[in-house]
Amino acid sequence: MFITVVGGGNSTAIFAALAKTAGHDVAILTRRPEAWSAQLGFVNEDAGYLDGAESLEAEVDIITADPAACIPQSDMIFIAGLPIHHNATVLAAIKPHMDMAKKVFVGTICAYGGFDWVAAKTLGAGAYVSFGTQLIPWCCGTKVYGKQGVVFGAKRLLRVATSSGNDEDGVKDVLKVRARACGCVGRVCVGRFAARVGARSCVEGVVLSIRCYHSEAGAVCGRAPV
Repeated sequence: MFITVVGGGNSTAIFAALAKTAGHDVAILTRRPEAWSAQLGFVNEDAGYLDGAESLEAEVDIITADPAACIPQSDMIFIAGLPIHHNATVLAAIKPHMDMAKKVFVGTICAYGGFDWVAAKTLGAGAYVSFGTQLIPWCCGTKVYGKQGVVFGAKRLLRVATSSGNDEDGVKDVLKVRARACGCVGRVCVGRFAARVGARSCVEGVVLSIRCYHSEAGAVCGRAPV
């Protein structure tokens, strides 16, 4: 799988290193490519994560400010280092380089802010699949910008939203197989973006559950354990 990580925030070096060591081709799309090192990674301060490894490093394949250099070949586009109010601008910039007939997973590390609505409005119709994680999969930070991050703690449960909540496009299987790249230590949960109730079941350690991303939904389904 070719994965493009968009943005240069705290999560970028972590997600990119995890994805690369999981066996994927990885690109970083950032407006400051000159500030990034191809050899990057993070310090791990969570003794229960990554079998207690103290650090992880990898060499990514592409670092660029040009969407044309990485978006056309991407199987997953993951916005991991941007404030959510920039989502529409970023999606508009990558849209001309996407093959709308190709099944591409377009996701965000912050599912709140109406990401699926913003993606649908900005990208329009296409074969892409939008998804998002409820919260950043780790409590993390940056030690050296563009080179080394730090994981203070990895979440033991990762909630992921899709537009339908029924996962007919296989987001669950993609994230289950690549759970290490998503930073999840335990279960991966898939539910709907909107504050609507879906089925709840557990299959092979992956939970399909109701969504808990908006505050009004919290009164219905409560908060996810971390």
